[in-house]
Amino acid sequence: MVSNKKPEKGPTIKQVDLAGAGVFQEDRLVGVLKPEETRALMLFTERLKSGVVTTPCKSKPERTVSVELRDQMFQVTPHFKGSQISFTAEYDAFAMVVEAGCPFSIDDQEQVTKLEQAVEKKLKKEIDTTINKVQKEYKTDVFELGKVFHNEYPGYWKQIADDWEEVFPTVDIKVSVNVEVKDSVLLWEETNSGKKENSAN
Repeated sequence: MVSNKKPEKGPTIKQVDLAGAGVFQEDRLVGVLKPEETRALMLFTERLKSGVVTTPCKSKPERTVSVELRDQMFQVTPHFKGSQISFTAEYDAFAMVVEAGCPFSIDDQEQVTKLEQAVEKKLKKEIDTTINKVQKEYKTDVFELGKVFHNEYPGYWKQIADDWEEVFPTVDIKVSVNVEVKDSVLLWEETNSGKKENSAN
């Protein structure tokens, strides 16, 4: 049984699989981002409505639980102190379990908390890894943080605009992630996809 509220299985919104993205600097391809890194990039540049994250079951690590992220909010705030530029990025989302390869109850608060922490950890790692790759390896502002800083500090931006591509790799970007699992879909037993996934291992 998947749900005692809705008959359908899986995500409620049709998902688009990300295949990766090219990173360009002045019309020159300087690198390629993996699908999970592309999702992190899109948080900075697009307004995402939905997405699915899969993590291992705590009780059965060979199996997985998938949650659909809904009502995603991603806010980037620039900071300027002395001559130091930094950014804080806050990610918040509600989530619902759409597939479970192990028994899961939304009424088990310990299970819910562990799932929230696992999803948060995975998302934060994806975002931090992408930031590090873009800053240290590709050294080009595909996150469009220059625009964010310009909007908040237009006066100082005029002084650094021409050097932004040299400044960008040095700025500190701190990320916080908060995910709250809701009971839009209520899962009590393993879903078929979870069983298939396990039998394939």
